[in-house]
Amino acid sequence: MNILVVLASYNGGKYIKEQINSILQQKDVEVKIHVFDDASDDETCQIVKEIQGVSLTKRSVGSGSAAINFLEALFELKSKNELINYDYIAFADQDDIWLENKLPRSIHFLKKGYDLYGSNLTIYKNGISTDEIVVKSQKQKKYDFLFEGGSAGCTYVFTPYLAEIICDNYKKIRTKTWKYFSHDWFIYFIARLNGLKTHIDKESNIYYRIHENNVHGEMNSNSIKAYIKRASFVFSNWYLESSKGYLQFCAKDSVEFKILTQFVSGYFNRIFILIMFNKNLMRSKLKFFKFFTINIFKF
Repeated sequence: MNILVVLASYNGGKYIKEQINSILQQKDVEVKIHVFDDASDDETCQIVKEIQGVSLTKRSVGSGSAAINFLEALFELKSKNELINYDYIAFADQDDIWLENKLPRSIHFLKKGYDLYGSNLTIYKNGISTDEIVVKSQKQKKYDFLFEGGSAGCTYVFTPYLAEIICDNYKKIRTKTWKYFSHDWFIYFIARLNGLKTHIDKESNIYYRIHENNVHGEMNSNSIKAYIKRASFVFSNWYLESSKGYLQFCAKDSVEFKILTQFVSGYFNRIFILIMFNKNLMRSKLKFFKFFTINIFKF
């Protein structure tokens, strides 16, 4: 299998060599790594240049976020007709560590007819893997993609077919005005909205590094600090802003359009829609309970 790994970097000199080496050590697959650097001003690009067989594209002006960097990279590769040269595409963060079975296991499921693979993650702190698992593999619900992503984007492996659809839809959005835009969520949303099958694996083959410079990493840990941070996103209109963004992709006569329209239409409509569709909006009952409780107090 020929797999393209798109790695988004920004000032990742501290960890990027270890991550690239872990990707190159994947079993039973042929891997091509293309690093898209977001105008780093540290040693990141020099480190990448010294690793044989790894391609580098350095942006002269930063995109502003890892999410945009990933999707701009995908769009650029599509425009050059490069995606069709690969059996599958994977996203990689600059600071994680992949176990040698990560890609082979993902392909095992994609071959069964799935277009998107994601997985649980193992928290990695202070150079040590922990027993803490970020669980994303709960049973999928009918409309969960309206309010959450499938997993962290660094676990995603997907088909060129899905990549084409992602790029076609990415052209429609205004990333500069879409506050809190998330590529993790966007890719899962596009896949599910278009009726494509997604597998979220209960097995973790990735060490998900948590450190002071993570964008959202700390939010995925099971701590009071993480819960407070997640709650702050709800109160700062994370879900309202995202719902407004995703509305444009939903057919106006669809249930998805109805749910999102009601959700953004004021407090009582929002609570009504959460009650009406409660069992179908999030994979985790506990997560939905927290989400519902926070929304009760958000006028």
